[in-house]
Order: sequence, then C-alpha cells, then structure tokens
Amino acid sequence: MPVRYLALALGVPAENIQYAAQTRTVTLTKRDVTVQLQVESNTIMINGTPREVDAAPSLRNGRVFLPARFVSEALGYAVTFDSTAKAIIILPPGQEPEPVSAPALPTNLGQGLVTAGRSFTMVAKGDGTVVGWGDSRYGQLAEVDNHESRPSPMPIAGVPGVTGLAASSDLTAAIDTAGSVWWWGWIPDAITMNEPQKLEGLNDAKMLTAANRGFYILKADGTVWQYVFARYRPDSAMELKPIPELQGLRP
Repeated sequence: MPVRYLALALGVPAENIQYAAQTRTVTLTKRDVTVQLQVESNTIMINGTPREVDAAPSLRNGRVFLPARFVSEALGYAVTFDSTAKAIIILPPGQEPEPVSAPALPTNLGQGLVTAGRSFTMVAKGDGTVVGWGDSRYGQLAEVDNHESRPSPMPIAGVPGVTGLAASSDLTAAIDTAGSVWWWGWIPDAITMNEPQKLEGLNDAKMLTAANRGFYILKADGTVWQYVFARYRPDSAMELKPIPELQGLRP
C-alpha cells in the first residue's frame, strides 16, 4: 500500500511519516515504536532491531509502497485474512475479527456492466440504473451527505439510462442513452464531485475508459477525446480536448 495511506490508517501522525530520498528509507514513529524500511530491502528495523521479511518496499511512479502486513505487525497490530470475503483484516492485539461477508451482488442484472476502482465497485444493470458499494470518502458513491463505506450495493442517483461504465482509482464515468458522459468521484489534485456531473461540450459518446486523473471517450465519428487534469498548466484545470493522433476508430 502507499506509505501515507497505510501509515495514517495505522494511526501514525502525519509529522511522524518521513522519507529520506537519498537512502530511499521510510521511517514511521508511533508512540514508543519506530519502524524503518528501505526500498527493495527485505530487512525491517523495529526500534533498531533488524527483522527479515519476505516482501520489500517498492518505488513506483515516484511513490513508495509498503508491505501492509509487516508494517502493521511491527506497530503492534494483528493481521488476518478472511478467505471467504477475500479481505485483509488489521486489528489491535487481542481483538478477535468479526466475520466478514462478501457483499451480495444485485439481482436481475440483465446485460449489465461491472467495473471497479481502487476500493469500490460499480454495476450498471440491464435496465440502465447504476448501483455501487465500497469506499465513499471521496465521492465514489455519489453521496453528498455521506462519506462512509457502504458494504452493500446502493443506487447511484442522477445518471439516466447508462449504456457505458468505467472506473479507475476513485473516479467513475458513464455514458447515457443520449451519448452524454457523466462522472463523479475524486480526481487527485483537481476536484471532488459528490454527485454525478454531466460533461458539457461532448456528445455522441460510444465507449469510454477511466484513468487516475480523468477519462477518455470514443465518439461515434471515430475520434477520441480526453477529459483529464492538466497538471502542468498554470491554472491546473480540467481540460476536454480531442487526441489528434487517434481518428477513424470504429466504435
């Protein structure tokens, strides 16, 4: 897991999450425990005492990922795996895990569509309605007043007649029967959308796919458009534009 997500979830104060780029070493301190890990090293230091582990931290696209199990155990947590729900459970020592059930899939899907982001799932049913479950902290489930996780499928309101659906990271995009594109969720460093928003200026969408900072649309005329966070623009805005190199594609 990414170092900051894991450390904060385990109760490590933000100021006690440190990374030394020169040595590629992560240091986490929680109360009287200090844990140090080095990228691509299978040795974890716990209060200065080395321990060999079978999974090493890795560096991907400028982000450090840590082995969740060994870091959790080093900080005093108990780690178990529920094979039925396919869920990793991290608990304080002495606390027994409660049974975890996999969420029941919605019935009567018809010719439905299923897609998933980093920690949530979306399903477009055969009747064009959409349901979702999982993490809702960043608008993934299009709830304005709730940001708690949902263990069971719930309807996503405000999207008419969905025929196309795609999710990635914390973002979902959909195509309706009129060929319009709707989206909701979180685009890192850009915007959080807690309810479905229609993408203005684009119609006749036939297919789409989602990425970490936006999504890409194939239109009926064979052109491909992107709606992505223009990270390196001075105004750091979301930008809708065609991709000139991709034309004449068949939907």
